[in-house]
Amino acid sequence: RGTALGTCSGMARVGGMATPFIVDVMSTALSPDAALSVYAIAALVAAASVFALRAESKGAALPSTVADVARANADAKKARAEHRAARRAAVTAADAAAAAAAVV
Repeated sequence: RGTALGTCSGMARVGGMATPFIVDVMSTALSPDAALSVYAIAALVAAASVFALRAESKGAALPSTVADVARANADAKKARAEHRAARRAAVTAADAAAAAAAVV
C-alpha cells in the first residue's frame, strides 16, 4: 500500500508538471479539444487499470512469510483448476442436453 501511495503521488507530480505544457502546446497547435482528449485517455487508462487489478485485501489475512505466499498461490491454483473443471462439466452437460434435444 505504501508503494502504491508513493507511485500515485509521483504520478500526480508528473501530471502537475506536464499539464501546463499539454494545455499550452495542444490548445495552440491543435485545438482545446485535443488537450482535453489527452486527459480523457489518461482517465480511461486509469479506469482500465482499476478493473484489471480487482484484488481487495481489506479484512483478509495477508501472508507474512514466503511459505504463506507459496501456500496461497497453491490454493489459488487449485481453485482455478476446480473452476475450470466445473466449467468443462457444465459445458459437457449442456452439449449432452442439446444433443438429446436434437435427437428427440
